[in-house]
Amino acid sequence: MNKSVIFFLILSSFSYGSTLSKAKKAYASKKYFTASSYVKQAIGTGSSGKSIASLISKIIPHTGIYSFLDLPIEELNSVSGNSAVNYLKGKKQFFLKKDDLAIKYFKKVKSNSRFYLQAILNLASLYEIKGKFSKSLSLAKKCVGLARSGVKVNPSARSVSSSLRAYIHDTCEILIPRTYYKMGKLKKSRAYFKKIDSRSFQFPHLLFDSSWAYFRTKDYNRAVGRNLTFQVPLLDNYFLPETELVKALTYLELCDYDETINVIESYDKKIRKKLNSFTKKFNLDNKESFPFAKFIKDRSRKKKLKNNFISKMFDVVAMKPGMKVLDYHYKRLRSEEKKVKFSEKSAFEDAKDDFIKFYNSYVKVKFVKYSKEVIRVSNIMAEMELDIYTHLKNQLYYIKKRKKKELKKEEPFDIRNAFKRRSNQHFYNFKGEFWADELGNYIPVLQSHCKRKKRK
Repeated sequence: MNKSVIFFLILSSFSYGSTLSKAKKAYASKKYFTASSYVKQAIGTGSSGKSIASLISKIIPHTGIYSFLDLPIEELNSVSGNSAVNYLKGKKQFFLKKDDLAIKYFKKVKSNSRFYLQAILNLASLYEIKGKFSKSLSLAKKCVGLARSGVKVNPSARSVSSSLRAYIHDTCEILIPRTYYKMGKLKKSRAYFKKIDSRSFQFPHLLFDSSWAYFRTKDYNRAVGRNLTFQVPLLDNYFLPETELVKALTYLELCDYDETINVIESYDKKIRKKLNSFTKKFNLDNKESFPFAKFIKDRSRKKKLKNNFISKMFDVVAMKPGMKVLDYHYKRLRSEEKKVKFSEKSAFEDAKDDFIKFYNSYVKVKFVKYSKEVIRVSNIMAEMELDIYTHLKNQLYYIKKRKKKELKKEEPFDIRNAFKRRSNQHFYNFKGEFWADELGNYIPVLQSHCKRKKRK
């Protein structure tokens, strides 16, 4: 054999052994991000895939999977497929929207793994997206049971792990009525929504999702009431664009055109018109990544942002447990930075760059998604507004053509005229008042303004 080839093999073997030993040493001294960088360097330079996979499974609880997501799938496939690596592969394919491959890897995660509960949640969500509702329901119910029994999840910190497990439980729980809704089983969907505790992580989504079920079953009072809950102080910082759409559609179904137009104009003024400044501020139209990690850190020192819309967007993202887990790992990263030796500096900086890149990308993806949703809802509302004015115009022409007498103006419905109050009872205009124990249970009294055609 050629001497240069032998020398190269000896050198690469030494480099592999040296890099992997550095990774083990860094892990032993609790420098997890530094260790992740050394592990990535070791992949593909030797044959000990099991050792690398074992170290990855130990590192991920402390760094998250983010440190390894930039690895090509070919390199990950060269590593022995334990549960941690399979979960990592599944998430990578999930982010790439390769659902079938993601399902393949999630199914390989073993039941005794710390990643099993997350894998079940992802599988339930993917089957629901693909329209395989029976599989989704079965896995979602299994996920709820496992989360209640206290199955371990990552990361390793007890407080964050328990919070993450609670979030997984609530996400799986709300997935059940969502799936029933998609199956067209509206009564089952409504009944299951009612069972979910209002203390759920998913409470805002619970309000919104259930409002569609009420709307579809023509229970318009509850459809509007659920979305009115977003106006209370407790949820004032939470924003879901489609809540306004449900309200507008409900008023439209009741032929209350004035209220429909009010909702549309308010949405356009308070949200749509502020979207451009929001988009420009964070480079959402460009490929360049905005430094969200630094911005959020600086923002925490300020009491309030000047732009309420921007503040709401940050609050919505910040309340997501996925973001809280990211922040948990970010704190560990900053803590480790103080302990890194000069010889480890390069490895640590590589890991830090990868993490910050993912952090910034994660927030940007969420913001872009919200921006697109704002535009989508606004476009639907614009069509609704045009249809209303067209309908009213045609109605006026029809009245003129038939030479009808001037229509008497219908008196607006007033609850004070419908009920007599006792001396110890009071009416409230609901301007500033709210009752915490009534959250999610507001039922306004709405009246249809539609004129029914007489049957022949």
